[in-house]
Amino acid sequence: MQLDEALAQQQISNAHLGKILFGQGAASTRQINGALSKQQRLGQIDLAAMPADIDLVRAQDPATCLRLGYIPWRRVGNLVVFAVSDPARRSEILAANPLCSGIIRFVIAEETEIKAIIARVFARRLRDQTRDRCPSHLACRDWHRGGSHFRLVFATLVLAGLAVLHPMAVALFIICWIWFFNLATTALRLASLLVYRGNAYRNDKSLKLRQCDMIAPGSPHDLLCLSKKSRIERPLTSGTLVLSQEFLERHEQRMSRRRKRDTKLPKVSILIPLLREDKVLEKLVAALNETTYPKPLLDIKLVVEADDKITAKALQGITLPVWISVLRVPFDELRTKPRAMNYALEFCAGEIVGVYDAEDRPAPDQIMKIVRRFQDAPPEVACLQGYLDFYNPKQNWLARCFTIEYSIWFRVLLKGVSRLGFPIPLGGTTVFFRRRVLEKVGCWDAHNVTEDADLGIRLARFGYRSEMVDTTTMEEANCLPGAWIKQRSRWLKGYAITWATHMRDPVGLMRDLGVGGFIGFQILFLGALTGYLTAPVMWAFWLVTFGVGLPLEAVMPIAVWWVLFGTMVVSQLVYWAVAIVAVSARTRLHLLMFIPTIGLYFPLGTLAAYKAFLELFRAPFFWDKTRHGL
Repeated sequence: MQLDEALAQQQISNAHLGKILFGQGAASTRQINGALSKQQRLGQIDLAAMPADIDLVRAQDPATCLRLGYIPWRRVGNLVVFAVSDPARRSEILAANPLCSGIIRFVIAEETEIKAIIARVFARRLRDQTRDRCPSHLACRDWHRGGSHFRLVFATLVLAGLAVLHPMAVALFIICWIWFFNLATTALRLASLLVYRGNAYRNDKSLKLRQCDMIAPGSPHDLLCLSKKSRIERPLTSGTLVLSQEFLERHEQRMSRRRKRDTKLPKVSILIPLLREDKVLEKLVAALNETTYPKPLLDIKLVVEADDKITAKALQGITLPVWISVLRVPFDELRTKPRAMNYALEFCAGEIVGVYDAEDRPAPDQIMKIVRRFQDAPPEVACLQGYLDFYNPKQNWLARCFTIEYSIWFRVLLKGVSRLGFPIPLGGTTVFFRRRVLEKVGCWDAHNVTEDADLGIRLARFGYRSEMVDTTTMEEANCLPGAWIKQRSRWLKGYAITWATHMRDPVGLMRDLGVGGFIGFQILFLGALTGYLTAPVMWAFWLVTFGVGLPLEAVMPIAVWWVLFGTMVVSQLVYWAVAIVAVSARTRLHLLMFIPTIGLYFPLGTLAAYKAFLELFRAPFFWDKTRHGL
């Protein structure tokens, strides 16, 4: 029965039969290697009992060894023996060792043992590489030595000096700044709301022309062309775009042929970074067991810091499926999630790489949805982001407000931003990548504490797109004020660093993102930072409106005050409208009555923003850990 199932799965996947049997738990790696040994007429060795020659291993490139699954084992005279996990890759291994002198022979060894040797021999090299995978001109690792830190200090000192010398002028400048970004953020929310259910800006380029596509001569639109930066088709002549029936039929034929080519399911790797996560591990494994994606095609890595004894002890009491493995990250003073993921990526086997958090509960069909969307999407769609929601919104008032905020962000704003063609600041979980593209853009910035948002911008700068997919992962809402402030301060600090890093070269950024993308970047990042840092000034506006006197009243005409007041009212109404739409699903209707109270929730964000601002000077790369399972 298991063999029949394995053969059936082999028809719909790119996996070898032995890998499928192992993933099903029907055979051990030793049994599979024994069968391979007989079939290929190769020897079989136990690397634990007969260790490899470390000097031979050291001469190799660890990334190549991990990708092809081999190490040089022993040299005997003129004979060099390579230990391989997949004999089918022998020709690739030979091509990777053109300068190897002598006769080469192969023996079969367990993949886990090969990777363990590579991890041990190249521990320092792999650890150091994780820091610098992101291109230097797009990374924040030179924050202290580079111009970003200096410009921040200089701007702060200049603003403080001007505030002492010309307090009213500085106050007026700040008010204008706040008014502009408040208006811009409101416009973005309103635009996202308007395209929430519409298709005005379709993000699915699978319905678009390739580079240029001819329609039957004599039709009103005889040539349509899609430019590199364009988000919608446009005719070269004037008039409304109408796709001919002939084009639609040809397009459907193309899509049908592509689907036939891409029906086989790929291997998917999932990275789950863990740090002191003993309270949620059992539920995490239970949730992963619920996935409907074929288990033999899953490669899930629990990424654990080498000195994390709490998580290590908890893992000892859990029996993990064969498709879930534990990967220990060598110790480094830089302790960030992106550093750990950069290290783990080298050990992944999947064509698609996803990220989950420790407390996540993904929908069972989520990975299948992601894979199918990647297969249908054009190559420039490099990343898919799912929705995030909370499974404890009723725990207290803070959890309810957090749930409202998350619903607004993921279900309305990011969806709208995607449709408007702006780059998406990705979330740190339920995000999936084409691995080849992820490696091409430099993986994660190991020093950035919002590596997800930074990577979304970097993908856009390289010409790739990110899309939202209608699938949800349930998380734990951070519902303790102190913990919430720590988490939010990390996010805002990362936003500030990401903005400053990409704005080192504004002209280059605009060239990469286009004018629209550049404006969207400013609204999303500067708008968020402005809103939190200057919230007390906004509160002062409300006080003036209700009759509390402030010095600025004597400087600003009453008409200006009413314009500012009107803008604030419109902004608040738009925010409430977006919130109502965001929580309109049946499972979130209970949150409607709490929308008017969300104004009492944002002062916590202001405290977090001030904490983040101070850390930009003294601890820009400090990762303030969020505790789960509380």
